Amino acid sequence: MAIVVSRQSVVRTERSWQAFDAVNGAPNKGVRLAVDFANEKATFLFVDLDAQGSIAMHSQPERSVCFIVEGEGWISVEGQSDFAYAKGDLIAFDSAVLHGWRGADAQTRILVGLLP
Repeated sequence: MAIVVSRQSVVRTERSWQAFDAVNGAPNKGVRLAVDFANEKATFLFVDLDAQGSIAMHSQPERSVCFIVEGEGWISVEGQSDFAYAKGDLIAFDSAVLHGWRGADAQTRILVGLLP
């Protein structure tokens, strides 16, 4: 749930989860996402990755900041060695960096902020 507070009001929005089966035409495995908040300045979403799930190599035009809420696994980055991630890590990708995710033996939840 997102809560947006302005000087005039407090607005609550419920997350709507959807399967995220492919990215850039490549298949994902065991992935769903929910946009928590979006406006012209930023988008925040949750990404759930099942145990042993994967997100295909992709990039986005925005800078992304990813906080690992739970879980662990590995990230692949084009031209670099894979590296491990775990609960509590904060990972930032510059725009247009090609990367992919692989989960370990438990579900991973990632809070992603997309910033122009």
